[in-house]
Amino acid sequence: MMSANADPNPAPRLVASLELREVLTVEGLQISTYESIYYQLRELSQRYRDFTRFRLIGQSHDERMIPMLEIGKGEQVLICTAGIYGREKRNTEFLVKMAEEYCQAYECSRLIERQYPVEELLDGTSICIVPLVNPDGYEISRRGFTAIGNPILRQMLKMLRQPHETWKCNARGVDLQGNFPTEGYQRHSIHDHAASENETRALLHVFQEYESVGYLDFRNKETVRRRSRNTLLLRYSKRGRKIARSLSRLSQMREKSQEMVPTYVGSSSLEYYSELTGNPAVAVETAEDQEIESARDFQEIYEELHTVPLEFLQSEGRGGEKPRKKLATGQTG
Repeated sequence: MMSANADPNPAPRLVASLELREVLTVEGLQISTYESIYYQLRELSQRYRDFTRFRLIGQSHDERMIPMLEIGKGEQVLICTAGIYGREKRNTEFLVKMAEEYCQAYECSRLIERQYPVEELLDGTSICIVPLVNPDGYEISRRGFTAIGNPILRQMLKMLRQPHETWKCNARGVDLQGNFPTEGYQRHSIHDHAASENETRALLHVFQEYESVGYLDFRNKETVRRRSRNTLLLRYSKRGRKIARSLSRLSQMREKSQEMVPTYVGSSSLEYYSELTGNPAVAVETAEDQEIESARDFQEIYEELHTVPLEFLQSEGRGGEKPRKKLATGQTG
């Protein structure tokens, strides 16, 4: 049992001798550490405690906690995730930056891009941001297999003789986007079973626990291949119009199945959410990490993405609903 003075949101296990704010750089552009991402979310919840809640939704197989930040006072929520594939590090950073921008705009009752009333929208429907579903895979891709503290898992991964830079799986070598218990789930060996992974189950609990209105998964463009019925694909393009404007198609999703442009049939998080709730599940397809070579590239893409959740809520007419009772500081579930 937790003691009376125990912190309900303990610090994550620090890996090896990493400094808390250590970063690696690629041509001058920083890559955040797992620890930095964790503490950024936690600090946001402490700074904006009147309308945020920090939660630990699960733990990875290498004992890294999976954080989530809930912003707003609405009874229902919009769920946003990134980092299901370890190598997709920039999407994680996009969501952390988005969380910070939303908190600042909410506190100041400020419009984003002069058209999105953040406080009104999030008082109607909260946003749950899970920027890093697969922290072990993220750290493997960032640092190599030495990032894994469990010696058995570390040795198993090294024996696979695969490059760590493009690693997408978790610390047990499982592709999380094929691990959700959908109708299309397929076993690839006798040892396989759906929802076998800690990270998968953490996201399942979020989908099942919250009364949600939709789900946005921010992922790299190579992730999306085949199509199914109930999910929408939004694709980032340097030459395209604002990606958020494409969400005008959401209203058509409920009426005309031929208007849907989904992700792949199988056992992805989007497919599971769609089957579970029948609500819109959207793959927000971004640039691959290697295409983001400078801070200017990062900011350009971020400016295309940062209003997508707000446009979702606004297009669904989700602002202005009755807010729920204020959450207690530090509440975890």
